[in-house]
Amino acid sequence: MALENYYNISITTSRVTTATGTMLQTTDTWADNLTILGAIRPLKIHEQVKDNKMAVVADYRMYCSVVDILETDRVVADSITYEVKSVKNITVKSHHLELDIKRIF
Repeated sequence: MALENYYNISITTSRVTTATGTMLQTTDTWADNLTILGAIRPLKIHEQVKDNKMAVVADYRMYCSVVDILETDRVVADSITYEVKSVKNITVKSHHLELDIKRIF
């Protein structure tokens, strides 16, 4: 069965733009970038990505076709927002992307 058959969730990616005001304050604005199909699953305890202080950096993994997603983006699926922590192009032939993501509460 093709991997694309498992892409059953509508996912919207958001990208940030930062503007600097006249008083040198910065304002981040998130705007929708893409709407794609993908799959998201929670990572098991031994799969979770942690930093050097053992804090969880990523607790979910997202799978999708190769599209324009950056490590500074966010993804929204089923009204849940996640921060993208890493983007991996799995094969040389650009078969699919695996993203490590962290749920934002």
